[in-house]
Amino acid sequence: MVGYSNNFSDPTKCAAIADKQFSDNNADILFQVAGGCGIGVLDAATKHNVYSIGVDVDQSKTTTGAARPSVITSAIKRIDTAAYSIINLAETGGYAKFVANPTTFDINNDGVGYAPTSSDVPADAVAKAMDFQTQMKAGSLVVPTTIP
Repeated sequence: MVGYSNNFSDPTKCAAIADKQFSDNNADILFQVAGGCGIGVLDAATKHNVYSIGVDVDQSKTTTGAARPSVITSAIKRIDTAAYSIINLAETGGYAKFVANPTTFDINNDGVGYAPTSSDVPADAVAKAMDFQTQMKAGSLVVPTTIP
């Protein structure tokens, strides 16, 4: 199920979509990809006692450090990898090449990944995720660049 809030800042809009996905379709894992708005998804998952997946950074804790019990992992952007790579290119004279042909930061160059998983995630699921990562890095599993 996919829901669009058309908003990246109001958590109540994303919470309403998450509530509907739970009540209408019995969703058991909610994956938010909407910045601050997506915090509403994580909160709705906690309210409905279902799992959730955060985005951008490890969202298993709130900004105050309190645990978000619904979050089993987060898809993370490795901004540190991108920043280091770009700075390194600038220092070694490769920045002009980067500007002309920008690097896509993906799983192959550790530009994305996932946060440590909750103990609620079964070991076989973690192993399968690691297997998919290995296949992507080897080129035997190709991730589509568009969503059909």
